[in-house]
Order: sequence, then structure tokens, then C-alpha cells
Amino acid sequence: TFLESAQLERLCSLVRREFECAGLPIEWTVEGNPEGLSAEKIQILKSHGVTRFSLGIQSFNDRHLKYLGRNHDAKTAAETFQRLRDEGIKNISVDLMFGFPGQTLDELKDDLEAMIQLESEHVSVYALTIEEKTRFHTRGIKLPEDAVQAEFYQVVMDELQRRGFAQYEISNFARPGFESAHNINYWDGGNYIGLGVGAHSHADGRRYWNGDQMFDYMKKIQNGQSAVSGEENLTSDQRLREAVVFGLRMNRGIDLEGLQKRYQSALMPQAQERLESFVAGGLLYREESRLSATPRGRMVLDEMAGYLV
Repeated sequence: TFLESAQLERLCSLVRREFECAGLPIEWTVEGNPEGLSAEKIQILKSHGVTRFSLGIQSFNDRHLKYLGRNHDAKTAAETFQRLRDEGIKNISVDLMFGFPGQTLDELKDDLEAMIQLESEHVSVYALTIEEKTRFHTRGIKLPEDAVQAEFYQVVMDELQRRGFAQYEISNFARPGFESAHNINYWDGGNYIGLGVGAHSHADGRRYWNGDQMFDYMKKIQNGQSAVSGEENLTSDQRLREAVVFGLRMNRGIDLEGLQKRYQSALMPQAQERLESFVAGGLLYREESRLSATPRGRMVLDEMAGYLV
């Protein structure tokens, strides 16, 4: 949505023509920030078949938005959400963030309440992470202690469940029938096509990606060449381990026996032992061959995954 309206019109027309998706019962999501979604852009997107919008609000606290370097305030966020509703959009997701320095538990609850009052259908809630070479990293910003992050995450899970949202993945919550098809396909290990500079794709165990230099990418496209700069073919063992790790992110969990049949492979004994220890430690539920993360396990699933891949 950083594109100008005419550019957005051209892009949507291209997508419809090349993928023949007009009129099909698909989920077509556009992600945007509150300051970039004008009524004109929303109308263009809707006219081309966009069915779902994801708003990168992050917080309804102006002080925190400024700290995070966002270009909108809480008023703009609420107005943009209402603009989507006024244009007839019935499936809106909101991105929220928690666990940044200076945030209090009450402020997190206020953010959740503000989102709930908007009556969105879906919410993605992420803990702030600090990547190398980012502004926060160079400034030496320290995140809250793990115990504080866990407390905040527990509040997120409890409050959203209490207010009618069902958690279906570690960071994603939805009202009944509004789970994101894209999210589910990704965590189920499905196929996807990435278009553009640096985009990644997956097709039946083959990963491939485009180069990340704009000039080189454009030159190859203009010359009719492939922009793919690298690929990786996953073994059956790799696909199985990824299916276990990704599947455990989903609240429904995994059928381990079914996955082993699907990929015609078996987990290494060490990984099997790790899973058993997670069950014994109260981090995973087990019912026959089905495994799923407990509420406590969801808080440390990234650490658990490190022992399985």
C-alpha cells in the first residue's frame, strides 16, 4: 500500500490476469499500515477481489508507537480500521506487538481492549525481537526478562480467549471461521510462490529464492531470465522435522505417525527422546500419536524447536 493508486491498480490487474483468481472463492489478503490505506486504495483493492486486510497497528499507545518508529498514531489506526468497515470489508486482521522496553501489563491490556472494541475478526500478536544491524540493536536496547515476556503472553492468550478469539497458532487468534488460510498453509508445509526481489518460494520440498539486489533482479526480468538465485532440495528427513516443528506451532498439533507415513521417514532417536521429555515436562500434550503444545509449551516453543531441527 506504499504504491500510488495507479500503481496499485496496475499491480492488481496483473495479478488477476496472470493467476485467474477473479471470482474464485479465495482468501486474498493485503497487508498495510494505517497511514497508507486511503479510501481510494481500499476501493481499488476491493474492486479487484481483495477479501481480507491486515493492519500493522502494533499498539494503540502513541508513546509506544513513537518509540517503535511507527508513522501513525492511535487515532489514525482507528480511523483506518473504520474506513475499511465503511468500504464494506468484513474480514480485518490487526497486528499487535508486546514485550518492548517500558511497556506495562496495564498498557498491554489497554491495547488488547482497544483492538477488541474495533471488533476485528483476527489478530496476530508478536513479541518484539531485536535483529542485528537494526536501530534497536545498534542502540543496545534490552528486552524484558523471559519471565516478564511469559507473563505478558499469558495475558494475551487469556484475554483474547475470554473475548471470543480462538488461538489456532502461537501468534494468531481468530473469531470462528476467520483463521488465515495463508498462515495455515505455511505452517502445514504447503506450497507457495514468492514474487519480487528477495522473495522465497516452496514447492513440494524444493525451496528457491530470488536475488536481493533490485538492479540485478530487474535486469534479469527485462532480459527474460529467471530471477532465482538459489535453491535447496529438502530430504525426507528434513521435511519431516520441519513438519513437526511447524505443526507444533498450530494449536491442533501434529499426528506424528501420520507425518512419518507422509514423508516415508522417521524421527531420529534423539528427537524422539526430546519429544518424550517435553511430554514428561508438561510442555506437550500426547494422545496416542498426536502431539500438541500446552499453554506453557507455547511460551518456549522456539527453544523446543532448536532441539528438534
